[in-house]
Amino acid sequence: MTEFTLERAGLSVGRGLLGTVTPRLRVVQVVVSPGGFAIECYYDGIASDEERELMSAMEGEVLADFFDEVGVELRIMRLDAPTPVPTYEVGVGWRVFARYEGFEE
Repeated sequence: MTEFTLERAGLSVGRGLLGTVTPRLRVVQVVVSPGGFAIECYYDGIASDEERELMSAMEGEVLADFFDEVGVELRIMRLDAPTPVPTYEVGVGWRVFARYEGFEE
């Protein structure tokens, strides 16, 4: 069995995201949680049923990578731009995907 690391979780989520990213998806990050990790998906507006289904498919890909090693929790949240997305300290969370939202002037 391979040891769980935040980097391994992030790489698994990144692979799972292939073909599932929609224009309203702002950020996806992995965060260490008790017994495993959480996948946080931030949408600009309320995630549609199709978007929720896509993220559920991504979660299934990730669950297959970790099987019974650790728990995986999917969190789908609304956070409209330009509100900043929460960040985490190194070793606690890792941003896997972020859409371009322009430069501040």
